[in-house]
Amino acid sequence: MDIDILEKTIGYSDCEYLNQLEIIHKVMFVKTEKKRGTGRNIVFYEEYKWKGDENDKLRQKIKNSIKYYTDKCLSLENTNQ
Repeated sequence: MDIDILEKTIGYSDCEYLNQLEIIHKVMFVKTEKKRGTGRNIVFYEEYKWKGDENDKLRQKIKNSIKYYTDKCLSLENTNQ
């Protein structure tokens, strides 16, 4: 495969796996609000709850996988009609 995606779990159809990826997406893309500064100079910012290089790579794989399996599910629905 040209793109970097998560491998499909055996036993799931493409559309079922897409549902599982959307659940993983909700978990991995959670952001928390953080504070920086003191007194009047407090600045609020958001960052991912799970951060790091490996988690950034995983988030990219999740995005690529969702796009890939969405296209596959749509093509399956069009051929079944």
